[in-house]
Amino acid sequence: PARTLEGVWDVTVSVLNPSCQPGDVNRTVRARNMFMRGGTMTEEPAVTNLITRSPSFGSWSLVGDHQYTAVFRFPRFNPIPIINPDGSLSFMFRDTQKVSRTIELNQAGTRFAASALVEHFDANNNLIDTGCATEIATRLE
Repeated sequence: PARTLEGVWDVTVSVLNPSCQPGDVNRTVRARNMFMRGGTMTEEPAVTNLITRSPSFGSWSLVGDHQYTAVFRFPRFNPIPIINPDGSLSFMFRDTQKVSRTIELNQAGTRFAASALVEHFDANNNLIDTGCATEIATRLE
């Protein structure tokens, strides 16, 4: 039988320009996704400054034959630190990013393709902008 989405994936994300047209790529980033039994997931960027962006946590579910949905969120922080009275540094919370994906797993369960809606919310959870992305992923063995 075909494998499920459960497991660890190497993901290439193509962040699209505001037009959200496939092929209209603004930048490409890498990430690792881990889909766990029971419907939870984590996401971590492969290369980023973890001072300004934390790992993500979310959920996933099967919606059809080899078709899944997944949603995750992560907080982002201002890149300019605040110097505390004791000399340590703090980074102030800036906003939250929410990523909602539709995922199509190949028959062998070794690759997936996804499309994503990306939403940014301010510190008061007000939607401030949206974007789109496409993804391709390979299962890590």
